Amino acid sequence: MVPIRPETPEERVNRILRTLPPPPLPRRSFNQMFWQRVDQNLNSAMGRLGVPESLRGPLRDGAHAAIERGAEAIFDQVLNAVSLTGAAREAVSAIVRAAMETPVR
Repeated sequence: MVPIRPETPEERVNRILRTLPPPPLPRRSFNQMFWQRVDQNLNSAMGRLGVPESLRGPLRDGAHAAIERGAEAIFDQVLNAVSLTGAAREAVSAIVRAAMETPVR
């Protein structure tokens, strides 16, 4: 049996320097994370309820449309409440849309 000797500080530093860091996690946008979670929850619920596979796609699409319309309506109410109109309103809307699509993680 070969005895194992502890590594020296120099060997440890060299080992650490030669070890590559793990690859970065794939980055996803808020929208991608949000819709993935929505779809997971919908799929789980539809599976528990025995919804036929042929209906799941259209139901998911309908849920997406309803959520998007509701979010847009709420955001429009906020923009109306602060009396934002014209180019400023379009700029704020564009910034929010871009922020939702920017990879964050």
